[in-house]
Amino acid sequence: DRLQGGVDLKFFDVRKFSFDLGDRLFNTGYFVEPRLYGFYATNRVDLGDFVLDLGGRVDHFDHNTLLPEVPGIARTDLDGNCGVGDNSGTAECSLTEYDSKTAFAPRLGVAHPVTEKTQVRFSYGVFNQLPGLDEMYLFMTSDILFNDLNSNAIVGNPDLDFQQTKSFELGITHLVSEDVVLDLVAYNRDIDKGTAARQIITPQAGAMRFLFNVNNGNVRGFDLTLTKRFSNYWSADATYSYLDSKLTDSDQDQFTFNRGFNSTADNPIDAPATPLPADFDVTHKLASTFSLRFPNDFQEGSTVGDIFQNFGVFATARFASGLPFTRQPIASGAFIEPPNSSRRDSNFQTDVRATKYFELASDVELGAIFEVFNVFNNENLTEDQVIPFGEAGVNNGVFNTTGGRLLQGNERLEAEQQVTDDIVLADIDTSTPGGAITREFRGFSDIDGDGVVTSAEQRIMGILAFGSARELDAQPKRSYRLGVELRF
Repeated sequence: DRLQGGVDLKFFDVRKFSFDLGDRLFNTGYFVEPRLYGFYATNRVDLGDFVLDLGGRVDHFDHNTLLPEVPGIARTDLDGNCGVGDNSGTAECSLTEYDSKTAFAPRLGVAHPVTEKTQVRFSYGVFNQLPGLDEMYLFMTSDILFNDLNSNAIVGNPDLDFQQTKSFELGITHLVSEDVVLDLVAYNRDIDKGTAARQIITPQAGAMRFLFNVNNGNVRGFDLTLTKRFSNYWSADATYSYLDSKLTDSDQDQFTFNRGFNSTADNPIDAPATPLPADFDVTHKLASTFSLRFPNDFQEGSTVGDIFQNFGVFATARFASGLPFTRQPIASGAFIEPPNSSRRDSNFQTDVRATKYFELASDVELGAIFEVFNVFNNENLTEDQVIPFGEAGVNNGVFNTTGGRLLQGNERLEAEQQVTDDIVLADIDTSTPGGAITREFRGFSDIDGDGVVTSAEQRIMGILAFGSARELDAQPKRSYRLGVELRF
């Protein structure tokens, strides 16, 4: 047996003040001295081939600081202390002591060799994560009734509990041959009490946004890896991953700054109750590497040896199925489907690196390096998250209206508004600087070069012009890099 235990004590003294010279409605400040205590123990039991790990951890959090009774409306006195007693008229009269939080996390691990070449392992654990300090304290000392807080600000909540993740994992490792190993890991993680923002109607200030323990979901999947260790000058590995991740909120402000942004007391918009695909949900991934290296004594005395001695090639390939997004109609901030019901295009990229080293002296080598990135010149999208509730929202690098990065959908309508009758370029007066510029500018739209800019040509060029002005970024296309390295 191997019994271990310990104590983890953390004492914080935080003095935070953040201000914006241009907009004091987003200024924040808090002085807190919270305490976090952790106690853990684990015992490893070896029963021959059977290994059992048992353990647990207890975490306790205490604010150790008096805080406003109503975060974001800091001068509100709920218990009436501001009118009586020693606290009357003092800054402390609207402060209160919040409850401390305690969480227990059991752990279990089992490993057992089934055969000489196959091992099975299993683990179960509960993991508790304390919310960040900003999640508990941000903007809570501000008071919206005194015009020092924006109503769109997300106010921290000192009553937040630990986020809890219950994780189950099963793994099997099999030795296929002396150089090849196959590994399978399946997992399931239940997420409970994650933090997310919700809008509530306060009796003092109306609609405000606060953080609560309302983000729940599940992440499950498996990873299958085949590895060939380095032998006979080469090594390789390939991993296929399947992922199914669903959450009520992919990030803290996903609801309040998207679907729920226009929620009012008279027209409330319901917050998500059922977990749906997360923003980061990539259902299928395939990643592989390949390495080929020849030693400095490879086929000495031969032409082949002279060429390939100290030569190496390393390649990687990565495929990822499309990330989710939510479709919107053109020229509307509304949504026409549940969150993250659609998928953008997949990404695929291959990179190659080749090296050749030359011996200059004993223990001194000069290396030439040649790299190619995105070998097949694929267009791979980014994961930018911007314009969440605009006329054409963007999610995971694509317009919600079209599912692409180049056009948001209303370019045809905008171009149509600029179309005129056919324009004969020779009829444009070029005797003035303005006329000459107009003639040159219109000439760009003469696609077939016949001297007449037809309505159809104007329409095509208009769509391209509006589209190019707002197209979203993509990852870099094929690129090359050449370098040298001195090793000694």
